[in-house]
Amino acid sequence: MTKPVAERCILVVDDEPAVNASIKMMLGEIGHHVDSAGNATEALSLFRVGKYSVVFTDYNMPDMKGDVLAKRLKSMDPKQPVVMITAHPFVPVPEIDLVIPKPFTFAALCEAVTRFCPPEGVGAGR
Repeated sequence: MTKPVAERCILVVDDEPAVNASIKMMLGEIGHHVDSAGNATEALSLFRVGKYSVVFTDYNMPDMKGDVLAKRLKSMDPKQPVVMITAHPFVPVPEIDLVIPKPFTFAALCEAVTRFCPPEGVGAGR
């Protein structure tokens, strides 16, 4: 597997443990540090103390929908890239920077990381 240009710290939010673990494993395999949360409340707690290059979130979660989570994240850091991963029809909102449909591919995850996390010194990220 190809190593990333620089390790990124990524937050994955999904209430489905298998999906959460899959994304974490895929991005971890290529050298990124990945924190994961099983719900939006946990994600907000992690976000308050951590810095993330990009946040991947599910849309349909029981405690808070992903678009609401994105709005909260952007209220704390307007430049935070947020990627929605969803199997549900979704009306885009300004707080979502990219939507990846489920089932997603490894390539789609990598493209999102590359899009929002350019090499050091190029800009973007937190």
